[in-house]
Amino acid sequence: KTVFHLVSDNSDFYINIYDINGRLIKRIENGNRVWDGTDDRGRFVEGGLYIFQVHLGKQVMSGTVVVLK
Repeated sequence: KTVFHLVSDNSDFYINIYDINGRLIKRIENGNRVWDGTDDRGRFVEGGLYIFQVHLGKQVMSGTVVVLK
């Protein structure tokens, strides 16, 4: 699991997880801050590098996360 820690009291945000080819794998919303390593269909993703984007208002913060198997 990956837990995203945001320095904001605003719960109006969402997180997109992309694979290395830029395909959207999962969208996390409704104040949820945890990615469990699954795609939007509930299947576990392959090991590798993934890109996340946190959208908080007009701000977008990006980074990477590695899934190890």
